[in-house]
Amino acid sequence: MVPGTSGQGGPSIDHALWLHEPARADAWLRLDLEPWKATPGRALYRGVLRDEAGRLVASLAQEHLLRAEPVMPPAS
Repeated sequence: MVPGTSGQGGPSIDHALWLHEPARADAWLRLDLEPWKATPGRALYRGVLRDEAGRLVASLAQEHLLRAEPVMPPAS
């Protein structure tokens, strides 16, 4: 995080989702995300979605724009 900034991210630049197996939306699903690359301004993540039995049901990738917004002092 850059000093004097909020350290919050910005919008998704690009994303993709690949469905491999049927999955129940009313059951537990585990999402594991892993950062592949993070540089000033951009980040790339990949992830997998697994059902309760541990079966791979989906894969995903997302490129994210990172913006360091200045922290505004509180109004007096």
